[in-house]
Amino acid sequence: MRLLVFCVSIVALVSLIGISTLGGNRLAMQQNAPLQIANQTQAGLQLPITIKQLQPENDVNVELLCGTASVTPPNILNGFQCTLKNNTHKSITAANIIYSTVLEEAGKETRDSRNQILMTNFHPDFYDKEKNIMPGGSNTLRSDGVFTYHNAVIKGIEAYIDYVEFEDSTSMGPDVEGSKLIKDFRAGAVKYKSWLAKESKQKSIDTLIQLTQSDEELQKPEIGLNNITQKEGARRYGIRLRKLYKQRGPTEVQKYLSTTPRGIN
Repeated sequence: MRLLVFCVSIVALVSLIGISTLGGNRLAMQQNAPLQIANQTQAGLQLPITIKQLQPENDVNVELLCGTASVTPPNILNGFQCTLKNNTHKSITAANIIYSTVLEEAGKETRDSRNQILMTNFHPDFYDKEKNIMPGGSNTLRSDGVFTYHNAVIKGIEAYIDYVEFEDSTSMGPDVEGSKLIKDFRAGAVKYKSWLAKESKQKSIDTLIQLTQSDEELQKPEIGLNNITQKEGARRYGIRLRKLYKQRGPTEVQKYLSTTPRGIN
């Protein structure tokens, strides 16, 4: 299921893997950790993933569980899978996981770090609290595609939970950038709905639904999308609107666009 990531599915959650930074400052807490010996398989190397867990709060925690990463030596990351487990007494509405590929390039160690966002409530129009990660529940995350690192050698994979948002608006985690990414994603969805609502007064719903399929529309300055994360939020709203159109028709879409967006935390 994509809890919004630029990656997983979106039956309930949205997954957004985006923003990568090549450098040595994202996962400094793991820099001195010894690399584990990888197992060789017919598909390539199965590299263990080094995980830094959150510190428990009141004897409860959110946990990240990962298998091994598939790597084709020396520089191709084929993918891996992790599970976010909710060991608290509250339901999770959003989270950000940061994973880093540890690289050796020209004799120096660097890291390519990426964010993976999970969300159930990217916009109030499509929020279903039953899709939250409930206490005791979990959600599976998968890396987004195959990555090839030219002129580098993959030495390891690291991952940690950056940010967790609960239904009661409390949170956990160091929050390196998770809350900002989630806020931007939601802002993009709100801005796009507002623009579509204005356009619906001049264009038919059928025409608007066609427009939501074009990424070029998201470049219009009047929509006010300020960065790639906001554009992803707008894109996701368009996807859900098209699904609504297919299932219930233009009249229902018009009802959604005619309502004033509620505030998003």
